[in-house]
Parts: sequence; structure tokens; C-alpha cells
Amino acid sequence: MLAVGLSLLGCSVGRQMGAGVAEHQLYRQSRVARTLEERLAAAQAYRNQYPDGAHVSEVEAWLEPAAADYFDRIRNDAAALRGYLSLLPPETATARQVSSRLDELQVQENYEAAREFEFEVSAAEIDCEFARAARQRQAVVDRVMLFVRQISAIRSWGEPTSSLDHEFIYEWRIRPPRARCVGRRCVKTVVIPYAIPEDRQLSPRVAVFDVVIELQGGGVSRAYLTGPELFSRLAEAVDLQSVAPDDDHARLDAMTTSLFVVQNAMEAALPAGACDRPPVSPVLIERQCRGVHAAMIAGRDASEEDRVVVEGIGTP
Repeated sequence: MLAVGLSLLGCSVGRQMGAGVAEHQLYRQSRVARTLEERLAAAQAYRNQYPDGAHVSEVEAWLEPAAADYFDRIRNDAAALRGYLSLLPPETATARQVSSRLDELQVQENYEAAREFEFEVSAAEIDCEFARAARQRQAVVDRVMLFVRQISAIRSWGEPTSSLDHEFIYEWRIRPPRARCVGRRCVKTVVIPYAIPEDRQLSPRVAVFDVVIELQGGGVSRAYLTGPELFSRLAEAVDLQSVAPDDDHARLDAMTTSLFVVQNAMEAALPAGACDRPPVSPVLIERQCRGVHAAMIAGRDASEEDRVVVEGIGTP
């Protein structure tokens, strides 16, 4: 019966019986291992250890296309490649191929990390630039409002500048750049660089205006802010929209925006309810009460400066 059984099973049983136990176990692992990776590793090991083994032709016939297909599927997965490499015999060509691919991925990862870092740095720098531009624009608004509010609150008309409110004296005379007096005119020039976003970048601008105190007989008679296209610069800082000097529509919008800013700055000292007067062009705002006359006056063209003027008119 044994002879009949052997004759029925043919030479396959003979090869298995003739093969060593270790060779047969490795061959079997290449056929029935739990995972594909383990099967591939076992097949690689079999071919490497038994180049003349009884099953080498069969193993190679399966191994070549299976290994190539598996490598293509995991070539961009570093974790899978490392797991595969840990199972492979280190001296095999496949192990060298997998190791080389891991090196490539590491280089790529380092490059992408460097690019990401550069992008993050660049993005942070851009954020910083935009944040600084926002602070500068706010500074334009704040400084204009501060001085309009302070000159609107002057009540020491006819008295020397030393009688002015101490906060105004600090901002106007002491805080750099300091006011300078020539004859009957004392001037502080304020220069504030700022930027507005245009076409995905920041366009630089500069707001320039003078804070002027005029004297008569040694006493304060008039105070005003004046600057080239002052209301356009103020509106740009608020609306973030460019105002070209030859764009009448944009200029009109800028005056409207600036009007609200100046109104708010005047309100505490010269409330609209008590002081408002009907303005006549080019006057945008006119208020008179409490011994004070104030006006917001737009320049008729680019050659004429925009102004906010406050002066004493005697007893209210």
C-alpha cells in the first residue's frame, strides 16, 4: 500500500522527502505564512539559502511578480517598507532595494520638512507684516483723532501755550517730533508710514500732517491740523482702499469716511446736538458753541491741503 501511495503522489513526495527538514520548512513558510510580507520574506530566504533547492523554480516563479507588485504598492509608505525590510534577509537584492527606497523617502521627507519650515517662516513673516501694517493704520487714525479731540477741547483762548491742557502740551510740544515756533506760528509735523493691502501685497503709504497753533498777542488764537490729502490718507487707514488723487469718486468716499472720524473726535468737546451748524462746501463739518468755532475743510484739489480748524470766538 505504501508503494501504491508513493506511485500515486508522484515525484513531489519524493522531492519533499529528499529535501532537508529546514529547507522544507522554509519552502512551506513561503506558501502558507500568515501574511504576504512573511511569505515574501520566506521566499527570499529560500532562494538565497537554497539556490539549487528542490523548489527553487517554483518559489522564483511566484516570488518575482509578487515581490515587484508588493514593492510598487508600498513604495511610498515608509512604515510598510520598514516592516518589510525587517523581515527580509539583509543580504538579498530586495532588501537593498527596499533600504534604498527608504533612503529616498527620508531625503524627500527632509526636503518637504525644510520647505514646510520655510513656508511657516514665510507665513509668519507675512502675518507679522500685515499685523504691523494694521498697527500703523490704527496709529494714523488714533493720532488724527487725538489731536482733533485735543484742539476741540481748547478753552484757554488768548492765553499763552503754557495754559494749554498738559496732555496736549505733552503730545504736541514734548513727544517727538517736538513742535517748533517761528514768529506767531508753532508747528508739530507728524509723519506716519503705513500700508494697505493691494493685489495680495502691502502697498506703502505715508500720512503727513501738521498740528499748528497760531498766536496773537502772545496768546493762542487758532489751532488746526493740515496735511496734503489728509482725508484720503485717513480713509485709506480706515477702509483699506486706495484713494488716488485724480479719482473724484474715491476722494468723495474718503471724505465721507473721514467725516465720521472727525465727528467722533469732536463730539465730547463740541457735541453735535448743541454745536452743529449747516456746512457749506468745501466745509464738511461746522460747529460753533462754547466760545469755539470748528470746521472740517476739504482741499479743493490735490494742491490744497485738507484741514480741521478750531478757533476761539470770545464769549459763547
